[in-house]
Amino acid sequence: MNRKIITIYFLLGVITNVFIIALPFILADKGFSASQIAIIISITYLASVFQPVVGYFADKTQKPKLILQIGLIAVLVLSLVFTYASSQIIVMISIIIISLFRATFFPLYDNIIATHCQHYALSYGKLRAGASYGFGFGIFLLVPFVLIGGWASSFLLLVVCSIISFYYMFSIDDTLVYQSASKKVSYVEDSKQLAKNNNYMLLIIINVLILALSAIKLTYQSMLLVELDASIIALMLINFMVVLPEVILLPKFDRLYSKTSDYKLFYIATTIIIIHSLLLFITHSIFLIFLVAPLHGYVMSIYLPSFFMRLKRSVAPTISSTAFLFNATIQSLGSYIISGVIMTIIISYYGINMTFLAMAIIASFNYILVYKLKKHQTDK
Repeated sequence: MNRKIITIYFLLGVITNVFIIALPFILADKGFSASQIAIIISITYLASVFQPVVGYFADKTQKPKLILQIGLIAVLVLSLVFTYASSQIIVMISIIIISLFRATFFPLYDNIIATHCQHYALSYGKLRAGASYGFGFGIFLLVPFVLIGGWASSFLLLVVCSIISFYYMFSIDDTLVYQSASKKVSYVEDSKQLAKNNNYMLLIIINVLILALSAIKLTYQSMLLVELDASIIALMLINFMVVLPEVILLPKFDRLYSKTSDYKLFYIATTIIIIHSLLLFITHSIFLIFLVAPLHGYVMSIYLPSFFMRLKRSVAPTISSTAFLFNATIQSLGSYIISGVIMTIIISYYGINMTFLAMAIIASFNYILVYKLKKHQTDK
């Protein structure tokens, strides 16, 4: 079972990797300008407003696995449409819908597997490391597609991964997610309590300034590499360096987590994001981008497991899928505001490098939020 869990994480990691890394290059090949690409990427974040609807159906039917499989089929079909579409309008519509379903994959699957780990006392970090393997080695799997059919054929890899993930998903048990839920608990009342849960609300805002900002940074790093005319080999090596710390450290997360607190890990993650952003701000060198690439992996290694396990403990089982997807929605809306508004303006007037300075400034607000979370938990 654990091998299948890790395999699915691997495949979902590949899908995420290909989408983030390849999208700017594909759109550039299809004739979109840098500012148009920035706008399209920001629109994909806005599509996430529909994610709570997906979470509602997952909780209402108590079948998050089925909802996830439907999303995989949608990504499969629309990836084919996107690959062969010549109309820019069809390209944009396909990307927006793919973004909506792709963004639900990890929240739904994380919810299922976090419950699985709680029930069987398993290491979430070791299982979640599968996504890092997929994120790291996805670029290697992408190379044959690019060499044979150019960047436009990259999304065919999404088709392959969606098919395999759909098949393997049948072996995953999602019944434990709602097993401890009381039948007397009202979905509506739980949703109201979720909105009043200060710990939960602080957590998802912190997540915007760590996870969302990190994803934006990777996207704009890809745009910077486009500007620097990076080769596919350079991209492959940089992407490998991005996830190398995750591959090494995530399986050992339990040992790290037992020695420190969530707050310290959040502080450390924020500091690394600021340092990484400032280094990207000052560079015009592909080699320097390669050298500092592992900083992203360090953030993911120390942050992801602690965040998702804490989020799981903060909400009622009856609305856990909604809670995870609402978090993803706020993360994406935050990404839209940061990328679609702030970064689009900055890139139009000052260029790509200046966006990284803005990211460092935005990330610094996390120190205040983590302090408030710690103080609220202490007072409670």
